[in-house]
Amino acid sequence: MFPTLTFIAPSALAASTFVGADIRSGIRIQSALPAVRNAVRRSKHYNVSMTALSDKQTAISIGPDNPDGINYQNYDYIPVAGFTPLSNTNWYAAGSSTPGGITDWTATMNVKFDRIDNPSYSNNHPVQIQVTSYNNNSFRIRFNPDGPIRDVSRGPILKQQLTWIRNQELAQGCNPNMSFSPEGFLSFETKDLNVIIYGNCKMRVTKKDGYLVMENDECNSQSDGNKCRGLMYVDRLYGNAIASVQTNFHKDTSRNEKFYGAGEVNCRYEEQGKAPTYVLERSGLAMTNYNYDNLNYNQPDVVPPGYPDHPNYYIPMYYAAPWLVVQGCAGTSKQYSYGWFMDNVSQSYMNTGDTAWNCGQENLAYMGAQYGPFDQHFVYGDGDGLEDVVKAFSFLQGKEFEDKKLNKRSVMPPKYVFGFFQGVFGALSLLKQNLPAGENNISVQEIVEGYQDNDYPFEGLAVDVDMQDDLRVFTTKPEYWSANMVGEGGDPNNRSVFEWAHDRGLVCQTNVTCFLRNDNSGKPYEVNQTLREKQLYTKNDSLNNTDFGTTSDGPGDAYIGHLDYGGGVECDAIFPDWGRPDVAQWWGENYKKLFSIGLDFVWQDMTVPAMMPHRLGDAVNKNSGSSAPGWPNENDPSNGRYNWKSYHPQVLVTDMRYGAEYGREPMVSQRNIHAYTLCESTRREGIVGNADSLTKFRRSYIISRGGYIGNQHFGGMWVGDNSATESYLQMMLANIINMNMSCLPLVGSDIGGFTQYNDAGDPTPEDLMVRFVQAGCLLPWFRNHYDRWIESKKHGKKYQELYMYPGQKDTLKKFVEFRYRWQEVLYTAMYQNATTGEPIIKAAPMYNNDVNVYKSQNDHFLLGGHDGYRILCAPVVRENATSREVYLPVYSKWFKFGPDFDTKPLENEIQGGQTLYNYAAPLNDSPIFVREGTILPTRYTLDGVNKSINTYTDNDPLVFELFPLENNQAHGLFYHDDGGVTTNAEDFGKYSVISVKAAQEGSQMSVKFDNEVYEHQWGASFYVRVRNMGAPSNINVSSQIGQQDMQQSSVSSRAQMFTSANDGEYWVDQSTNSLWLKLPGAVIQDAAITVR
Repeated sequence: MFPTLTFIAPSALAASTFVGADIRSGIRIQSALPAVRNAVRRSKHYNVSMTALSDKQTAISIGPDNPDGINYQNYDYIPVAGFTPLSNTNWYAAGSSTPGGITDWTATMNVKFDRIDNPSYSNNHPVQIQVTSYNNNSFRIRFNPDGPIRDVSRGPILKQQLTWIRNQELAQGCNPNMSFSPEGFLSFETKDLNVIIYGNCKMRVTKKDGYLVMENDECNSQSDGNKCRGLMYVDRLYGNAIASVQTNFHKDTSRNEKFYGAGEVNCRYEEQGKAPTYVLERSGLAMTNYNYDNLNYNQPDVVPPGYPDHPNYYIPMYYAAPWLVVQGCAGTSKQYSYGWFMDNVSQSYMNTGDTAWNCGQENLAYMGAQYGPFDQHFVYGDGDGLEDVVKAFSFLQGKEFEDKKLNKRSVMPPKYVFGFFQGVFGALSLLKQNLPAGENNISVQEIVEGYQDNDYPFEGLAVDVDMQDDLRVFTTKPEYWSANMVGEGGDPNNRSVFEWAHDRGLVCQTNVTCFLRNDNSGKPYEVNQTLREKQLYTKNDSLNNTDFGTTSDGPGDAYIGHLDYGGGVECDAIFPDWGRPDVAQWWGENYKKLFSIGLDFVWQDMTVPAMMPHRLGDAVNKNSGSSAPGWPNENDPSNGRYNWKSYHPQVLVTDMRYGAEYGREPMVSQRNIHAYTLCESTRREGIVGNADSLTKFRRSYIISRGGYIGNQHFGGMWVGDNSATESYLQMMLANIINMNMSCLPLVGSDIGGFTQYNDAGDPTPEDLMVRFVQAGCLLPWFRNHYDRWIESKKHGKKYQELYMYPGQKDTLKKFVEFRYRWQEVLYTAMYQNATTGEPIIKAAPMYNNDVNVYKSQNDHFLLGGHDGYRILCAPVVRENATSREVYLPVYSKWFKFGPDFDTKPLENEIQGGQTLYNYAAPLNDSPIFVREGTILPTRYTLDGVNKSINTYTDNDPLVFELFPLENNQAHGLFYHDDGGVTTNAEDFGKYSVISVKAAQEGSQMSVKFDNEVYEHQWGASFYVRVRNMGAPSNINVSSQIGQQDMQQSSVSSRAQMFTSANDGEYWVDQSTNSLWLKLPGAVIQDAAITVR
């Protein structure tokens, strides 16, 4: 039927530019024509581009497997250079349309797609345009070249939430006024925007005053050709990709558009003299989302040949976020911001004007994916700033339709999650007495005693797979019990590692991977056995009868992979079929045992799931040892044979988007939702379903290593296996900022780096370790985790625990203490995110109306306070540096702050809008600033001794720290619940939100407390600390329970103020120029304080 063709994936890339490109002639592929094809095929040779296919025919099966009859043609990872919708080859673009119907804020256009390189070929497909939120100026565009348009049953944006939003807005009288013009153009409006979609599906979005926000119109230069084509897809004879292209104003000096977000996609690496820099912005980049177990962020199998091996933007990471946030005309009256989300869980792409790969164009931006359907959301938000966009995006992903009391935009963690944790890959026993012999071996007991004996605030342990019985998930081994034998929990004479930690005021997470060891040599493994008995495992099935290999351990119809944890720690594994609802239930039941022996929260690791290389035709475990084939390379291209650190792309899995009733599809179409589905199963069936099995806190949480947009509804994340150089310190900040701009708020990095520092096993140098701690101590997740050099592995680092750096103990300890003092700042910010989607960590460009913040955006961030912009952090990110440039945002004054300022007075304020050059930052200090007009809730321990957040009570002092006023005003916010001891806050709304406002009138200052909700009482005294204030002449306090004048206390220290002063007394601390007030807890909801 067809001539001999040369195949690589849907683009126009030369073959020599990426791994796996094998341009061959003489490949004959037999393919069925799509059912909707209108044009008659002509025999003609086209110069197409995609990853080379194997020589076997492509099989199409219609039924329970592949119900839409998709002609799957690519089973490989395709680098950014291999995806080029701007080529003129084999792509269809929307050409014309006729109007369809309009109902429920959704319009249908019947679109004729013309093949760009031969318009005589055309196909018809319906395209849906839906207003998803009138007030938040959001809409979506959907079409499916391979079948009907479907609503997903799993994913970040669900039909139930969109229906809830529409019903709410209809009740408010909102009406988008969708209509078709006589020419067939669709027009509609939202609160602040007008939108027109032309007959060729190109669109124009303007503000109500006519100012252009976004368009995909013709290119200005005739030599560019008509490349801004709007909606596109590849001819199904040559691939399965979809895309959309729009105008990019990044190089337009009047607009200067900048791109952000994109989740955990690697940062852009720039050489700036002798100081390489990792850049926050996503402008001018070609990026791909392909969940990947990317050790050190630079695994060679996904680095294009000829390119340096340092991490860079074109290398995929653990988390998939096909989401871009755009800001234009920043700092002017014409400022605008919007976002694009391509809801597609196959490998996806984002190009913001990168021309380096011959796949982009400076004045264009595009998003696309290897497989359909096409579902793209435009999000503007209720305002013109970046934060407005992020909050509006979180609204679309929200759970308001479930009538949530608290967890509307993300799930609230237990408060202890904001403590400091230590993890070690290579801790071999709980007690020192049970530690096996071996060089540099360490026990959990030694780690805990090291921190507690050195008086560090210490929250708990990240217990790695060392605890498991020979890598068997959901098991423990005898060495991790105090009596050196596995027990059932609850025995005072035989404590599990988790119970032992509880006895010392600590909490624990443990490593739970998404696969089960399968080479058990006859050893009983109940979890594996029940998976087999229930037939819940992924089968070794494909659409083309691929032989994936098997092992003698069986089952014979199971898909088996080989896992490598590092250092020769390996096993064969079997995998649950995650799309099945009975798998989620089975998976959740397995957590009951861990929770019943004291586990507090989950560490979801190896979510890709991080298999070793397997080449079709090889034995499953041939990739072990020196005979391993390695990964695809120029000399051994994949051509659909390799597994790319996950299931082979051909493996059929129950569809994780539409559910078991839909059927099975190849993993290649599902890859980026695998980790999401895993975390959802753990959250809903494991944590919520087994809340009564939790022994200490009923609220639990997940920290995962991978995911997809929407993972915030299950837990937080750390940004994978990093290393110990200043580059990873820079990437830590940029990644976490962009993750927050992608709606995942609780993110952190392995402090000090996970992987080895050098081949000698040396620890991370103390200078770098200090800078990691200073940069990380105010980030949402704060864990020191490393690969320990022990005799059985002989790789990693000899130590990394903070107490092992005695020369820097004072500095390291005070910054950890500083985090604990500001625990309420982080917890309150988490509440704001859970209810409104406001990011915890704010990018500098979110500070609106200041064009100069961009020069500091790579390593400055903001957080805290009632609006989230009260604290500025500019940590040192260069090794051995003792100064740096700091930019203070405009329209305010700032006060230098940090751990030392707890016991010394504030320095003079610094005017914002200026750069502080060569700002001193010795190793014992980090540039932190608090904005004037700020009130922060802070915590102390009653006896002054450091302890875990999970052991704080209301008797441990709560202090509202009032900084000098801004324009005679100051504001603060405080969220309070039981910390997760129960789930009463999320289930029944049992929490309190206290707002605080201060105002100055002449010589009189007022401080007023109010409550947005007060359903969880504060049970002890609380304090107000007024900075830069001396002795008052009078202080009066009034509330609904009465009023009185405060009396001066006879105490002479803060410790005495906490323990000996009476409610209604004040103290003047001359050493810090602070006024302290002690008040009864009963007035926290409505106190009105007047200070004269």
